[in-house]
This record gives sequence, structure tokens and C-alpha cells, in this order.
Amino acid sequence: MSLTSAIRREAFHIATIVRTLWLLRLVKPNATRSIVDIVEAQARKCPGNVAIYCLDHAMTYAQMDVRANRYAHWALSAGLGRGDCIALLMENRPDYICAWLGMLKVGLQVALINTNLQGAALAHSIAISGARYAIVGAELEQNFREAPFETRPAEWIEGDNGNLSAALATMPEASPGKQHRAGVTLKDRAFYIYTSGTTGMSKAANFSHLHMMFMMSGFVGALRPRESDRIYDPLPLYHSTGEVCAVGIAFLRARRWC
Repeated sequence: MSLTSAIRREAFHIATIVRTLWLLRLVKPNATRSIVDIVEAQARKCPGNVAIYCLDHAMTYAQMDVRANRYAHWALSAGLGRGDCIALLMENRPDYICAWLGMLKVGLQVALINTNLQGAALAHSIAISGARYAIVGAELEQNFREAPFETRPAEWIEGDNGNLSAALATMPEASPGKQHRAGVTLKDRAFYIYTSGTTGMSKAANFSHLHMMFMMSGFVGALRPRESDRIYDPLPLYHSTGEVCAVGIAFLRARRWC
């Protein structure tokens, strides 16, 4: 390798490190600024920018924030509050992201349930999260109902004829306000993300807001996404790479282009 090539290579790596450290400068355990604040700021500054493309549907940041607000108000109306956990069992689609954003808006924690689970494994994964409520995509309703729960969580079905969809339609579009997540810091848990269960039942791993922001910022710093880039995400959203890294590349980078 020539000296010039070596210098270029090292300069590239140094620039990557500097970018990542700059993005991480505000990511501290006791900080309160999370992905929720970043998305809300994007919705205020660039409401018409597309946040998610899914098949032939485009959802803007404003639309995504409104949908997340409806989820947040629904959680409050159900009596859920800071520190409570809700299970999320749904195939990949925009509402998956809107649902967990809405829960985080009001200080909840979300158990991201593997959509391939059935029977006892499914019941176990939800039970160990302590969730009293489960948001279930209509496509997985039968799997959920057939799972042998000792104590069955309240079932809220998202889909054209689901009870959750009907409830969300009645909820306010406005933000529920930051007071509902007051006191939540980056060191607090955002998600339960599960092990594969290859040596037994799946185990729930704590996934904090801090971990989320570190992973998102690290990928943005390393990949240098541009304003015109789109992130194609074929991974399941219950998986940390599909849910955090890919989504974070889009959401963290987008805020710089308002």
C-alpha cells in the first residue's frame, strides 16, 4: 500500500471516530434526551419529510408522531404509567414503530416479542416481562390466543377490525406532554429484547435508552448516511439490529437535514 493510500485510510478511520464521538457527546446515563425527543423535534421542524416507506405507503414524520401520540394517550387511558411494561407482538409495519414510540412517550417499557414464537414459548416470553397488556397484530391473534398463559394479559388487537384500532381512532392527536416521562433517564430500560432460546426458553435482556442511543449513534457515525439515502430494513423489528440500528440510522441522520 502506498503512503498516500495509507494516509487516506487512516484519515477515513479518524473521521469516523470523530463523527461518532460528536454524536455521543450528549449520550450520558443521567441525560433525559432520548429517541422520542429526536423524533418529536423532527416532526416539528420537517413535518412533511418522509419517515417510513412501507410497500406503497409513505408515512411522514408528522403522521408518525400523531400516530404515536394516539398510542400514548391510549396507554394512559388504560391506566398505564411510567415503568409499566407492555408486550408488542406484531409483524413489521409502520404501526410497530409508532406503537413503541407512543409507549416511550409516556415512560413505559416495551417487550419486543419474537413473532415466530408459539405456544408455551410465546406465553413464557410475555409472562417474564410482567406485561399486563399486549398489543397484538391481527395476523398473530390466533397464536396469542392459543398460548397457554397462567395469567393472560389484556389483548388489544391492531388491525382493520381490532379493538385497539377502534380505540386509537378516538384518541387525541396532540402530544401527551413530557410530564408523563418526567424522571426517565437514558439509563432506564426502554425495551426487553429476547435471546433466541436455542438452549431453552428465551430470556429477556434489558435494553436501556442509553444502549439504544449508543447503537444508533455508532451506526450513523460509521456509515455516514446522506440526506438522499434510504435505509432498507429487511430484519424483524423485534431484533435489536432491525429495530434499533436500522431505524436509528434514519431517525438520527434525518434531524441534521431540516
